[in-house]
Amino acid sequence: MNRTYLATKVSDRIKGPHGHGYHPDAKGRPRDVDRLNATSWGAEGAISTAQDVSAFYRALNQGRLLPPDLRRELPRPFPVLCGGTVASATGGAPGITSVTFTSADGRFQFAVAATLKIKNEQTIAVGEAMDKAAEAVLCPGQ
Repeated sequence: MNRTYLATKVSDRIKGPHGHGYHPDAKGRPRDVDRLNATSWGAEGAISTAQDVSAFYRALNQGRLLPPDLRRELPRPFPVLCGGTVASATGGAPGITSVTFTSADGRFQFAVAATLKIKNEQTIAVGEAMDKAAEAVLCPGQ
């Protein structure tokens, strides 16, 4: 995970190539939110790539980060697919949302992000479409 970092200055821009989210301003015009204040999010303001998030969950699910007794203690609040054999972890900011699905053994993964031109509160349909795409890839025949 060499492309994950925590913004430490208000003026920090997202480093490297990345998706751009668009969120309506007070007049309803979409504005690029590339320059948001991620420092106010604390640990949740970590900025990462899909590759790094996938590497983290692959290592976690394959038992390479924690011993089994600690792994059993982790809460699993993530939505599950394929009869519970695939879990997801989501992230996002105003105007962008992402999700990484990982099989219980960490062998299969599917990561997707969507740039939005709508308010994040209206993203339920986007999340449902992401779930359907993951099911098509990871749960064929179900």
